[in-house]
Amino acid sequence: MSRAATARPAKSSRPSVIQNSQSALVNYLKKSERPLVSLVFLLPLIAVHEIGWRISGSHLLAFQMLREFCDELGATGPFIPALVLIVSLLGWHLARHDKWTVEVNTLLGMALESLLLAIPLLALAAGMARWTWRPILAGFLGPGPSQLVIALGAGIYEEMIFRLILITLLNILLVDMLKIPKIRAAILMVVISAVAFSFYHYLGAERFSWRTCLFRTAAGIYFGAIFICRGFGVTAGCHAIYDCIACCILPVA
Repeated sequence: MSRAATARPAKSSRPSVIQNSQSALVNYLKKSERPLVSLVFLLPLIAVHEIGWRISGSHLLAFQMLREFCDELGATGPFIPALVLIVSLLGWHLARHDKWTVEVNTLLGMALESLLLAIPLLALAAGMARWTWRPILAGFLGPGPSQLVIALGAGIYEEMIFRLILITLLNILLVDMLKIPKIRAAILMVVISAVAFSFYHYLGAERFSWRTCLFRTAAGIYFGAIFICRGFGVTAGCHAIYDCIACCILPVA
C-alpha cells in the first residue's frame, strides 16, 4: 500500500506540470504582445541607433522619410522619429488600459523568440540567393558599424512605418469602414504592406531587381504575419536581428 500511495502523486503531477507549462506560455504570449512591453524591449535598440547614426552619419531611408514628414508638420528635432515611436506605443498602451508592469523573463523570451524567428528568413535568403548573399542583400555595403546602425534602424523604423502605422491604417479602412471579414482583411493588410515595403527599397540609389523584389515581398509577408500574431516588439526585434546577422555574413567587396 505504501508503494501505491507514493506512485499516485507522480502520475497526477504530470498533467499539472503540462498545465503549468501551457499556462506560462499563454501568459508569455499575452504579455509580450503589449505595447509597453514592446517599448521597453526596443528601448536599448532605439538608444544604440540614436547614438550610432550621430557618430556614423549613416541614415536609413525610412528614418529620414519619417524625419522629413515630421518636419512638414512642424515637429523638428533630431529625436523626433524616436519620440514619435515612443509616444505611439505609450498611447496604444493607454488606449488598451494595460498594466504598467514589465517582467524581465518576458523581455528575455522576446529576445530569444526574435532570434529564432530570424532563422527561417535567413534560410530563405540563402536559398533564393543560391548561397550567395550579395544579390539578395544589395542594400548592404558589407559589415561595419555604420551598416549595423542601419540594420538596427531598419528593424525599428521600417517596421514602424510598414507594420505599426500602415497595417493599423489598413485595419481602420478595411475592417472598421469597409466591414471586410477580419481574416480576409488580415491577408490583404499583410500583402499590401509587404508590397509597399518591397518597393520602398528602390526609392534610393538601388536599382530594381525582380529577385530582390520578390524576396523583400516575401520578407514583408513574413514580418506582417509576425506583427499580427505576435505584436510590434517581436517583429521589430526579428527584423533587426536578421539585418544585423546579414551584415555580418555578407562578404566584403
